[in-house]
Amino acid sequence: MKLHATLYPFQQEAADFAVDAGSALIWSAPGSGKTLVALEWALSDLPSGSTLVVVTRGGARLQWASETRRFTDLDPFVWRPPSAVRKKDEPITNYVRRMRKEGKPRCLVVGWEQLTEILGELLILKPSAVVWDEIHKGKAPKRKSWHTAEDGTLRSEELHNMSACAYKLACATPRRLGTTATPVMDRLSDLWGQFTLIQPHSWGLTATNFLKRYCGATPGLYGGWEIGKPTNVDELKRRMSSFVHMIPYSVSHAQLPKKRRMFTVVPLEFQNRVSGLGELKKEMGSLAKAMKRGSVSQAVTDRITEIKIWMACAAKRNFIVERAMETLQSDIPRRKVIVFTGRIVDVEETAAAMRKALAKAKLDVPVWEGHGAKSMEERFEIQTAYMACTAGVLVATYQSFGESLNLQDTTHCLVPLIPHRPGDVDQLEGRMYRLGMQQTALIEYPIAEGSIDERLRQIILEKLPSVDALNNDTALAGLTDTLRDTATLEARMAALTERIATWDLSALPEDLDLTYEEEEAS
Repeated sequence: MKLHATLYPFQQEAADFAVDAGSALIWSAPGSGKTLVALEWALSDLPSGSTLVVVTRGGARLQWASETRRFTDLDPFVWRPPSAVRKKDEPITNYVRRMRKEGKPRCLVVGWEQLTEILGELLILKPSAVVWDEIHKGKAPKRKSWHTAEDGTLRSEELHNMSACAYKLACATPRRLGTTATPVMDRLSDLWGQFTLIQPHSWGLTATNFLKRYCGATPGLYGGWEIGKPTNVDELKRRMSSFVHMIPYSVSHAQLPKKRRMFTVVPLEFQNRVSGLGELKKEMGSLAKAMKRGSVSQAVTDRITEIKIWMACAAKRNFIVERAMETLQSDIPRRKVIVFTGRIVDVEETAAAMRKALAKAKLDVPVWEGHGAKSMEERFEIQTAYMACTAGVLVATYQSFGESLNLQDTTHCLVPLIPHRPGDVDQLEGRMYRLGMQQTALIEYPIAEGSIDERLRQIILEKLPSVDALNNDTALAGLTDTLRDTATLEARMAALTERIATWDLSALPEDLDLTYEEEEAS
């Protein structure tokens, strides 16, 4: 079997590296074609009767199956949770029997969350290769629990969480390939879980030694480990070189237009009255009273922070609609807008406000709503319709549409729910800025003045050094300047020059004097 597509040179280089290594980890920015690299690797040694398992996000299973059918002769089976199985769906037993009869390899596409439920069935099929799409999902380091037995000895007990099940599947599979755009979400400690899914027996049964050696970990005051600054990074890079292949961002996205990223401060007078948070406001009040009484816990402070983030996001609704309408009323060829907002109620209210504004402007533009309450099929249909249109608005939660999906025809992306992790920024922007895009997308982060948004911006700035310690050439390049608003004068002048070039000066009076004389200094 072979791949029915021509790879870019950097993709072919990554695939060849993975084939030679046997098991490998591919790091490259969102939109650089990691799916094709993974399929090329899988097909290199996939005989009839063997089983390929693709583990991806639940919401990306249909897209993975669609891409597999498009570029290979494989007939993928999308493994659905029991609650999502339809009458017309083929049972897994029938699929296995049919593939054996046709003499074809089996290809199973499963969600990360399903591993705890179907691990036994996967192991029975004896997979010969596994692709860990978005391998950072398996980063959770705790795969065992330790307890003191009656005789006083310390004993371990195998856990059955997602990460532990992924590790068991890795141990039972000869060939393993991981792909990710955000290997380091926050700190280098994220890497241990990924490395053990590629090289199960090379990085220790627990994360302890890895944390102490490479993450500057010290014993915590109340147990566990306190993560410090990265240590022994050069040694870590040497060990990684045998199985980790990095595709520089400057290479994978060289042929694309330059990324346009900006943040906009929304003054208090332009923030709308927050609606739909009545119950949360009551909860906020009770939590504040509890804190005054001294009932302070991490859970309480986390919940208060979460409510503040939602309130700041909802306060920018009118601003978001106004900015989206500016794009939709422009004369550019494509007028496609994405809004990544917070909760389901934010999605519904923002979409309703968008429809109202479009009706008032007499614009026939579809508005789609995407969130976790919609099924995998519904979200895939929304994505397909959005990609096919020339003008439209997708209002969605980041959790439902912010990873593994292709939305590269977007013109303007508005992000009122400010991310607090660099990895989220990377994944979110990667939905639009990817191979196949034909025009630059503007990615805009509105910051609500006087809100928790200002603190979230600072958190990202504090975490960026940990990401840069491992790889400076990433999709996050320039994010620090954007958040700090310290873009160079040259960049500002270049943007201004580009804008002036679009002005129509033909309507100006012929006798208008556009020259000036410099006044003498007083």
